[in-house]
Amino acid sequence: MKLPSIAFLHLLMFIISAKSFSQSGLPVLPIKNISGNSVPFSSAIDTNAVTVISFWSTWCVPCINELDALQESIDEGKMKSFKLIAISTDEARTIQKVMPMVKSRGWTFDIYLDESNEIKRAFNATNIPFVIVIRKGKIVYQKTGFTPGDEDVLIGKVNQVNVSNNP
Repeated sequence: MKLPSIAFLHLLMFIISAKSFSQSGLPVLPIKNISGNSVPFSSAIDTNAVTVISFWSTWCVPCINELDALQESIDEGKMKSFKLIAISTDEARTIQKVMPMVKSRGWTFDIYLDESNEIKRAFNATNIPFVIVIRKGKIVYQKTGFTPGDEDVLIGKVNQVNVSNNP
């Protein structure tokens, strides 16, 4: 049996990846909201404001620290005119821990579930925490990892993008 050529496999991978993204560079894939309902990924993004996406998991301590720090920044009014969504990458064995964690931490931002990690792969996020800042459908900043103080850098980026977004 003859195996497909490398060039054919590369072409096939290009076609598959091209179908996963819209012209704006964002994935055209479904994602589950915290209630477990499948929605288009594009509905999670606010096209009129800066959107910050944080990929996290219940077992990832730096992820939880980052989301706590972002929630605190929101509560203190440090970040304005933006939308924060957190996408859990927990798989079947830990997905049931997401809702209790969200409630116990008091997170008020939107939570989505990416059990299959399709969205995570679409953004080429190999490690978590992974943060993306999107403006007008385009990625303008991304970062992997978290250490205390990184939230201040992110706040600066969001505020900078917001200023450049308003004439």
